Amino acid sequence: MELSEAAHILGVHYQTAYRWVRDGSLRAHKVRSRYQIEAAALEQFQSCRSAPLPPPQATRVRNWNALSSRFYVHLAMGTEASARDQVSRLVNGGVEVADVIDELISPALVQIGQQWRVGAISVAVEHRAVRICERILDSISVAGRGRPRGKVIVTTAVGDQHELPSAMAAAALRSSHWLVQHLGSQVPFGDLVSLAAIEEPDFIVISVTNPWAIQTANEMREGLEQKGFPTLVGGPGRGLSSLFELLEESKYPLGRRHGGDA
Repeated sequence: MELSEAAHILGVHYQTAYRWVRDGSLRAHKVRSRYQIEAAALEQFQSCRSAPLPPPQATRVRNWNALSSRFYVHLAMGTEASARDQVSRLVNGGVEVADVIDELISPALVQIGQQWRVGAISVAVEHRAVRICERILDSISVAGRGRPRGKVIVTTAVGDQHELPSAMAAAALRSSHWLVQHLGSQVPFGDLVSLAAIEEPDFIVISVTNPWAIQTANEMREGLEQKGFPTLVGGPGRGLSSLFELLEESKYPLGRRHGGDA
């Protein structure tokens, strides 16, 4: 049969079939100026195209310290494209977002903070590194496939101006099938309660960066739980793994309001 007929059988444009012939995917022979396709060759090609693809091989990380040190260099130098590429390769390779944050991004940011405190880098460099991480988190903060487990509101303790840890929690929760509403920082307690009454989240997560804000966060938790909103409080230096442990160990049934799976 001619190539045009084979393209029709395959359900593709002639040029697509022609490209397959040219790259050797579809066997054909030329008669005068026209390509001819044997029925057996077309059947073999269709069979190969319909065969299921093997799942991509998951990335295995052998040395997080080395990767985080490299990520720190990208942050310190302001090479955002390289930093973004490093994170993308891990996430696209199947590494959990929470692990990428805990093992790669957070240690590098801690090192950035330490270098700023001793005067090794400027405030400008530190701010640039934080903004780079914010944009990278935005790029990986996407909902995971599958049925949502429930709804979560993520914010910070009142007065704690550091939004980045709450953005980390939001990104990790989204990738783990939670519907997340990230409020950032500086949300008055009354406004948070009003929003929660409307949205009816399964949980509220309060991020805490500064030690002095722990008491405020705990007071917020008590007030929210008195109004019927289960609340989890983070803490300085606590990784996302502790957040997920709290979720799993919580006395509250997960996804109770929104029909999610635990």
